[in-house]
Formats: sequence, C-alpha cells, structure tokens
Amino acid sequence: MKISRNRYIIYALLLSVLFALGTYYKYASHHELLPVGCDEFGYMNMAKAFDKGNVFEDHAPRPFLKGLINKLDQEGISKHEYIWMLIPHAYHIPFNTKVINQYPPGTSYVLSWVPIELRKKSFPGLVILFTFLLPFLLLIKYTKARPFELLILLSLFVLILSLSTPFNTELARINSLALTFGLLIGAGAVAKKNPLVALFCIVLSANFRVVNLLMLFPLILFFIPIIWQFIKIKKWRGLIVFIAKSIGVFLLAFSPYLIYSFNLLGNPLIPTHPIHDTAFGGLTSFYFSFDEHWFRVHLLIITLLAVLLFFKKITLKEFLIWILFPVVNYLFFSFHKIQMSYYPFASFFILLGGFIYEISTTQLIKQPKNIFLILPLFISLVVCMDGVNRFSRKEHISFKESNTIYQPLCEYDVVWGEMLSGTAEYACNNNGFKYNYGTPAAREITYRYLIENNYSQAILCDDSIKKKESIKKELISFGIKFQEKGFKGLGKVFIIKGNNGI
Repeated sequence: MKISRNRYIIYALLLSVLFALGTYYKYASHHELLPVGCDEFGYMNMAKAFDKGNVFEDHAPRPFLKGLINKLDQEGISKHEYIWMLIPHAYHIPFNTKVINQYPPGTSYVLSWVPIELRKKSFPGLVILFTFLLPFLLLIKYTKARPFELLILLSLFVLILSLSTPFNTELARINSLALTFGLLIGAGAVAKKNPLVALFCIVLSANFRVVNLLMLFPLILFFIPIIWQFIKIKKWRGLIVFIAKSIGVFLLAFSPYLIYSFNLLGNPLIPTHPIHDTAFGGLTSFYFSFDEHWFRVHLLIITLLAVLLFFKKITLKEFLIWILFPVVNYLFFSFHKIQMSYYPFASFFILLGGFIYEISTTQLIKQPKNIFLILPLFISLVVCMDGVNRFSRKEHISFKESNTIYQPLCEYDVVWGEMLSGTAEYACNNNGFKYNYGTPAAREITYRYLIENNYSQAILCDDSIKKKESIKKELISFGIKFQEKGFKGLGKVFIIKGNNGI
C-alpha cells in the first residue's frame, strides 16, 4: 500500500498528540504544586515575566534593595555575607543592585505559550511533542529517511523515554534539558546530509542551555567535506558564501540569547549565570560511573553505532566523528567545578539522531502492511491510555488550590526561607530571601532596616536548615519583636511587622 509523504506527516501529527496527551496525564501529579527550589522557580517565574513583558527587568518589586545594600556596606558587611541572601534561588546580582534571572530564555519562552494554570503540567507533553515531531519533520525534509521506519523508531524511543531513567526524570521536573531533546536528535539525524541544518538545531538549543554550543566543535568535522569540495574545484567565492551562510545561521539561531543577554547585562557575550556556576576545578571521574544513568545510555548508543560500523552501515571515519561528541562533552564537564548527573546529556541525543538516521534510511520492510502501519498507533495509544489510567487513580490538586496554600504570605513584603521563598515570590509577587545564605550580622542589619522602613517580613521556620528554636533564639538575641503563626501547608511562621504595624 503506497502512502504519500503528506499522509505520513498527518499520521505523525496524530501520533505526537497522542504521545503528548499520555505523557501530560502520566506526569501531571509531579507538576501540580507551585514551583519550588531553583530550576522550577527560575524558569516558571521568567515565564510570568514574559507574560508581563518585563523579562529584561527585575521580575519582582524590590524598592528597598538599593538602600539595604548601601546600609550593609556602610556597616562593614562584606558582599559574600549578604549578596545571596537578598534574592531567591535562580537569581543573582551581577553588578550594582540589578537582580537578574540566571537562566537562558528558551524554556521559559516556550512555557509562556501556555496559560499559567496549565503551564507547569504542560511541560512533559510539550517535551514529547517536540521530541517526536521535530526529528520526524527534519528527516523527512532534509534526508531520504523512510517514513514508516522513522515512525517506528521514534515511537519506540518515546515509549522508552516515558518509562525509563534518566529520561523520565526530566519529565517529572521543569528543566532546560528536555525541550532540547528533539532539536538535538534532529541535529544528529541531519548532520551527515545537511550540517547547516544541524548547526541551526544545536545553536537554537543553546537558547535553552548555552553549554550545548560545545557540540559545535565535533560538528565542524561534518563541514570539512563540503569545504574541501570548494577548495578542490577552486570555487573560492562559493566557499566564502558557504562560510558566511554558516555564520549567519549561527547568529540567527543564537539571536534570542544574544538579545536577552545584551538587554540584561549590556553585553551579549557575558553569561547570565553567576561566576561560580561556570567555574572550572580539578579533573573528576564523577561522570564515568555505571551508577550514572547518562553514562550508561552513552555506552549503549556508542555500542549501537559500533554495530552499524560492523555491518558497514557507517564508515570508521564517521564512527570516530560520532565518538567525538561524547568525548568533547565529557572532557569539558570532567573539569567543571559544579557536577550534576545530567550535564553531559546533549551528546547522547545527537548520537541517537545519527543512529535513527542510519536505520530509517534502511529498508526494513519492502512494502509496509496495514498491521505494521498500525504499530506506531498502537504504541501511542498504549502510552496515552497508560497516562490517563495513572491520572485517574490518583487524587489531584488544582492550580487554584496549590496557589491558595501561599496566599497567607501575600500580605508580607519579604519572605525568608529556603526552597519556598521563591515559591512565595511566584505566588505573591513579593520578595523571597534565603535565610541560610547570610551571616547573623547581615540578617540583623536587614531585619532592622526593613522594620525601620515599614516593610513586613515572614520567616518560614519549617523551610530552613536551621531549626525553629535556633531562629527564635537569634531573633530574641537581636531584640527583634515577632509573632508566631501557623499556616496550613507552610508550618510555623515568624512574623515581623514594620514600624507602622502593617
């Protein structure tokens, strides 16, 4: 049965929607509470800033900040004693008193497309939609991939992705990785046939996670045959045009981040992350452990590429180029001071894209029968029904109910805490402070300054590393008057009123 390419595209759209719905329902319970901690709050709060049109400004009103910093400086308190205390997670003060979000804009921009009530819950579905659809469309347009084989491969991978670690871990939390899965698979899938498109995909993914630009170094090797062909036939003008086009593609794809960084910091080349997040340290073997799931899946995909090499589906030279992606990736992060399990994820997806390309250009079945054409639909229906079934078996909390938990904090100007101070800022648009990120001397001066300037404060005792009694003892030693309250879902809270009693 002959099927047109357009019908395959419609079929792929249907499958991607079913996969996305199933994943949405399966992981809904992980995304029903308001954003907590660093990553979730950082990305979700920037999405709110996109809604409000103030993404290049401080995302919360902090009219007291300049005066408070001046006061701390005048009292001889060093920057490192207070600079991380006065802001919630995901934010920092790179110079003067300007507060900025440390993350690139990609994830938050995509999330801002969705109404705030569904925004967090929509994340897993959006990930699956892009992971399935982007590689399919890129391979159909830029390669001779066979649509049927491609649908089978992508359906099987999405099934694996929704079920197994480390992939499903990223579906259960808001992060910068998951929305780039499809772009990176697509980049690997078209790298051999159209490295310019692969360049665009990798650089576009850097708007979500800047360090993905590392993957351009091995990608350059796919450009060499094209450049050599120009040199060989002495088409210098064509070579210059090709190089100019490559630079143009890079700048076009990376322009959102460059514009974002320029507007925040006045220089598009300055990273938005704080210095300690980009620092290097000594060599570590942290990532080269079988306990690390990303290391395991890298070994698996390299093994699959080795099988392709054995059966002469790829050349030794191509195999070595593919290997360079994880080599560059792991080498970089092995010297990176901060270590997180997911950091080397990007090279896996690029290699996976290369593998999918090679298999999808192989004729597995001469003429697909109806039973085989139904297989991707069957897989997508299984994922969809599984998600709906899991959703129906659990109790759920609505966005309104989740938001209600934090409403008692909205009458206070400053909320001191740890993981929930940003959550309060997200819910109330007040100011989250991190209690344990300042010294006692810095806290005392801050308490007094805010009191004198009529700003009310709430300290979330159960959201602090320090125990309630320790916080209480410190406040008493400072001579700070406070009230103790209890709020459902928040625990014990110490309330410090401003001089006007509000």
